[in-house]
Formats: sequence, C-alpha cells, structure tokens
Amino acid sequence: MHALLVQLGDSREYEKLSVLNEIAGYDLHDHSEILSKLKEIFQHDHSCLVRIRAAEICSTYNAYSEEVGVCLRDIYTRFADNPIIANALTKNYYVHQAREKLYSSDEAIRIEAAKALHRGHFFPDIDNALLQMSTDSSQLVRIYIAKAVLRHCQSEVQKKLAWSVIHSASKHINPIVSNAATALLEVTHKDYVKLCLHVSSGYDILNLPASKGWRVGVKLTWQSSRPNDIYPINLYLHDGKKKAVLAFSSTPQAAVTPIVADAHLFFKTGFLPIRESFPDIYRQVLDCIRDTYELRVTGFSLGATMAEVFSHQFDKIPAVTFDGPGSGSLIPMEHHHSQHIQTFLTAPTPINTTQEHVGRVSRLILAAHDDRYNPTLEKFASLTLRILLALPDSIFTAGVAAIAARLDYIAHGHAWLIQTQNWSFHQHSLKSIEMLIDEETDTFRTGTSIPMQSWPTRTSFFQPAFFSALKTLLEGRDLNTVRIYDVISSGVLPDYVTQAAHV
Repeated sequence: MHALLVQLGDSREYEKLSVLNEIAGYDLHDHSEILSKLKEIFQHDHSCLVRIRAAEICSTYNAYSEEVGVCLRDIYTRFADNPIIANALTKNYYVHQAREKLYSSDEAIRIEAAKALHRGHFFPDIDNALLQMSTDSSQLVRIYIAKAVLRHCQSEVQKKLAWSVIHSASKHINPIVSNAATALLEVTHKDYVKLCLHVSSGYDILNLPASKGWRVGVKLTWQSSRPNDIYPINLYLHDGKKKAVLAFSSTPQAAVTPIVADAHLFFKTGFLPIRESFPDIYRQVLDCIRDTYELRVTGFSLGATMAEVFSHQFDKIPAVTFDGPGSGSLIPMEHHHSQHIQTFLTAPTPINTTQEHVGRVSRLILAAHDDRYNPTLEKFASLTLRILLALPDSIFTAGVAAIAARLDYIAHGHAWLIQTQNWSFHQHSLKSIEMLIDEETDTFRTGTSIPMQSWPTRTSFFQPAFFSALKTLLEGRDLNTVRIYDVISSGVLPDYVTQAAHV
C-alpha cells in the first residue's frame, strides 16, 4: 500500500488515477495514515481529476467530510464548464450534498437524496445510511437507499439487508411503494443480455460479475447423438431477487446439430432437434428452483428460438429473447400474439427475417451515427439492386426479381458467416445490443427500443410490390447516398410496421 502512495509523488495524471483506482480496491478502515495522505492529495494536487478521485475515496469512509465538501465545491465552482472535469465531478458533488439532505425532515428531499446516492460513483457514510435504510419512516426512502447499497457496496451482509428491505416493501399495501420495490426484483434487460453473453461464451471466457448477484445453478448441456455435438444451456439463480433464468446459447461453432436446426428454420420446416429433450430439462430446472425462485427464460440467435418454444411449451414462462430467427413454424398460429414472450430485434437482416416472430416484438436502434451500422446500398450485397436498375421495365418480371432476391439473400447470408466487418455481423451481436443499456436503470436507453406491429420475413423481400416500390425510391439516386436505414424507414419494406405507424 505504501509503495502505491510513493508512486503518486511524481507520476503523471493518468498514472495517479490508475494508482488511486487500485487503492480504492483495498479496505482502508484501519489505515488512517493512508486516508490522511489522500487528504493532502485532494487538497493540493495540480490535477482536478486526481483531486476528485482522492476525495471520492475519503468520502467512502466518511473521512474529512468537511474538507471533501470544500474541495468538491471549489472545483465545481471553478471548472464546471470543462466537460471532462464536469463529467467526473457533477454526480459526485451532488452525492456529497445528498448525504446532508438524506437526513432532512422533508420526505421528498430525502427521496431525491437517496436517488442521488444511487446515481453517483461512491457511497459516503455507509453505516448511517444502512441505519436509515432500516428505520426511515418513508418506505420509498428505504427502497432507494437499498438500491444504492446494492450498486455500491461489496459486503454480502449489507446486500442481504438491502434485499430484505426491498422484499418487505414489495408486500406493502401502498401500490406506489410495492410497485417501486417489485421493479427492483425483476430481471433487467442488462441481466438478460449478460446471461446470454455468459452461456454463449464457453462459461469461463466471461465470468458473471459477483456484484450483480447471479450464479450458475445448473449446467444443463444438451448432447445429440453426434460425438462432441454439445449445446450449452445454463440455469442461473439470483438469491436476492429470488429469480431463476434458463439461458439457451446461440449456435456453437463446433456443434453440427444446432447448425442443422438453423437450416431447418430457414426452410421453415418446424424442426427443432433439442425439443425432444425439453421435458427432461424442465424437470431438472424444477428440481433446482423448487418454490424458491420464479423462472424466466432467455436466449440469443438460435437460443432465442429455443427459449421461445420452451416458454410456450411449459406454462407460458416469461421469456425475453434477442435477435432470433423466429419461432413461427414451431408455435401454433393462435399463440403468435402471446404476451409472455418479448423479443428484441435489430435491423431486418437475413438472420432475424427467417421466420415469423411471436409475442411482443421491439426493434433496437443501434448507433445511428456509426457508419458500420448504416452502410450505403452500394456497400451492401446489392445483386438484386443492380438487376433492378439495369433492366428496363418491359423485361423486368416478378420471376426475375424472385431469383435475384434469393441469390442476393444467400450471398449476403454467406458473407455474414465469413466476414467480421459485415453489416449483419454487427447488427447480430450481443455486444452491440449491450451498448444500448443505460447503466443507471439497467434497461435500454430511451429511444433505442421501438415496439413493432409486424416484422418482415424473407418472403417479404420476394414480393413484386417491394421491388416496384424500391425501384421508384432509387430512381435517379446515387446508391452511395442511400443508407440501409433510409430504405427501412421509407416504408417500402413490407411488414416493417411500428406500433405508432399502425395507429
């Protein structure tokens, strides 16, 4: 520890910040001399970012509260116009102020203070906050303090106490209180994405963050009759939320049978080999969760289809899935609008337009400013477009259009499999989807998720009306100026209808 402090002497700014971040990982309750040194740093260092970080660490231990307040207030007053400093400072300045307001006699002020503690980057005066979390007269204040504790505290004892407060509030007779608490007990979009990433990564490549409370309950790998043909399925448990999530992997590269399942879905045969093992998987899941955990299912890509079919087959278990090929041929038509399945899709691609989608469908808007996600038609696999623009109307027929579209579709699908810089590759990516998560709410950021009334399938691209509308749209235009999103938003793509447009 003392060696780290020595490094702070003549280091450059980014090196000091790195050392301070390392020091923040230690328990400093019995190291008053370390905190004293940090006090010198936040009072006298020439770097505002270093001063802010040192002040944060001291505030975590409720040390030098008055001096920390003076430091942060001074920096805020002098440098709030600097965007870099403001980004590092603003939340933490208000967190320091929130600590004082947390003990106000006004409930509304205490609620806002508790929310500020959650939004900040550190948690000051933890002992008194924990006491207030258990004794405050306002259930809402207690809930929001508990939420802040779960985000910032590492102690399992403190987390257990916070979950106890939330579970108790979820049973409150006041619906405002119970709804606020129940929302914290639900599995978030971030949870589902993280679990899909983990089950598809080979388990050890991406470790589940212990701070989020998830653990692997059972590994329910499914193995076909082919040697080494193994498909990962994990049951995850959250002891705080009392939730269990069964996560189906995307198509493993080394597994033959799931690739065969992908092919069958493309040709809409309704064939899913793993389905015969679902009853046994369900029995193992029930043996594990018993009456302790509420079950959810999730999956990405082929795993999304499997999760949706599993959800429908057993008691309509709530399901949240990501960019699957669809499960329309596997679930009876009369159940296609079931509300217990929520699927999130990126832009229409050869992957997510394979079949009809069931349940509630939402479109995720990836970074609209990023050219990787907005290629021009010239950069897209454009065999169909070239034929459309080259042939005169008297020669162009629906038959030619259908053949060209199929060739284009197959060529682009193949390119997705072999090129890492392909547009569909970036659309069909959990990492791209994860970037849309708001870190404060653990849900998709406002404006990135759009409810859909209907979604196109591969047959949508083969309709003569589509080719006619597309040709009219492109008449006289340079393909280098027309983005894929322009075509999607123009309304010429059949079945791509948002709920707002439908209304």
